[in-house]
Amino acid sequence: MNQLSDTDPHGAALEQLPAHLAPFNCVWHHRLMLAAVGLYLRPRARVLDFGCGSGADVYAYRDSGYDAYGFDMAAGPDLRCTEDRHLFRSLASSQPGDPDYRVPRDYRMDFPDGFFDLVVSNSVFEHVQDPGLALREIARVMRPGAVSIHLFPARYRLIEPHILVPLGGILSSPAWYRLWAWLGVRNRFQQGLSATEVVAANLRYRRIGIHYPPVRHFLELARPHFAEVRLAPELWTLGSLRHPLVRLPMGRWLYSRIATVVLWLRK
Repeated sequence: MNQLSDTDPHGAALEQLPAHLAPFNCVWHHRLMLAAVGLYLRPRARVLDFGCGSGADVYAYRDSGYDAYGFDMAAGPDLRCTEDRHLFRSLASSQPGDPDYRVPRDYRMDFPDGFFDLVVSNSVFEHVQDPGLALREIARVMRPGAVSIHLFPARYRLIEPHILVPLGGILSSPAWYRLWAWLGVRNRFQQGLSATEVVAANLRYRRIGIHYPPVRHFLELARPHFAEVRLAPELWTLGSLRHPLVRLPMGRWLYSRIATVVLWLRK
C-alpha cells in the first residue's frame, strides 16, 4: 500500500502545529514539509532515520504511530529496552571519540530493497565521507515514490557547528585552527583542554569526521538514483519560521551555501 499520498482534508488538518513547537518535534516538522508539497504520511508508514545517533528521533516517530527504524555509522543507540535492538542497524563497533575508531567506508544497510516510505537525516551528511555511496544505498531501500529529506550545515557557514572554528567547513590550515584555539574557542567536549590539545583534536576531526563538498556535488550524485532532486530551504523555514534570507532574490541559493542545506529527493 502506498503510505505517502496526496494530502486529504483530514491529513492536512493534522499537519497544523503552532510554529513555536515545530523546531522541537522532528515528526511534525517533516510532516509539515511534506504537507507543503501536498503529501501526507499515513500511519504505520515505514520511516528510516539515516544517522540516527541516540535513536531519539526513531522513538519520536514510533511514538507517533509510524514503523520507524534507525541506521548509524557508530554503535550504541539509547535503547528503551533490549527488545528494541532490531530497530537499529550499525556498521561500527566503536564511537567517533574512541581512540580505535575508524570511519566505515561501506554504507550497506541491512534492509530490503524498496522498504521505506520516508528517509530522513538531520546533521548527518556533513560527516559522510562518500556521499555517492550513501545516496545510492538510500535510494535502494526506498520504494518507488518515496521521499527522502536531508538537512545538514552548509559548506560556507560562518561557524562550523561541530568544532566551532569560523569557516571550518572550508579551511583546514593548522595556523587558522591554532588562532581560534588560543582565543579560547572550545566545543562542549573540549572544556579544560589546552590550545595544543584542541588544535590536534580539531584537525583530526576535520580530517576524518566532517566533509563539506560543494552543494552541487550532492545534486549531481543524487540525480542518477532519484526522479526528483532539488534544494528546498523554503520547506525547512516554513511560515513564521521562514529565514529572512529565503525571501530575498537568490536567497534560496545563498541560504543553501551559508546556512543549511535542505536536500529533497523523491524516487
